[in-house]
Amino acid sequence: MSYVEQLTPEERDLVRRCLAHVIGTPELDHDFQTRTGVSRAETAEVLMRWREVDDHDEDGPACLAINNALNEVANGLSLAPGDWHRLGAERAEVASVLARYATVRGWRSTGIRWWESRRPPLGLRSEWASFGDLLANVALQQTWELRSASLRSAPGGFPRS
Repeated sequence: MSYVEQLTPEERDLVRRCLAHVIGTPELDHDFQTRTGVSRAETAEVLMRWREVDDHDEDGPACLAINNALNEVANGLSLAPGDWHRLGAERAEVASVLARYATVRGWRSTGIRWWESRRPPLGLRSEWASFGDLLANVALQQTWELRSASLRSAPGGFPRS
């Protein structure tokens, strides 16, 4: 039995609708794989094989597509009221199914997960706990670079307030 099969029929149906929404949303057009850890085609394949989905491999495309689609809908995407109506759920319900999926998998936390060989090529180090840590590091690095450029270009070497 796959992990997703351990969810209730209603929860599985919501997962399926979240996968479909993530595949079709234009909000992810430019960074689908970066934000979900799998390609749009791999996510579509999971949806096409929904009745026989095999999400046993924690680093496999099915597990990543399911977890990260739920995470995007619960935490990442900006959904309009019509989107929520089509999903037939509210954000809290999706977050609840995400938490339940993590629980049946034996995970102690929710959030985006990455296939080790597909981590973003921005120098993510193994000691970083999450993609959020990566984003924080990139933001810090960009802030430092902007500050350094500002210092170099300011009269007297220091920006004036």
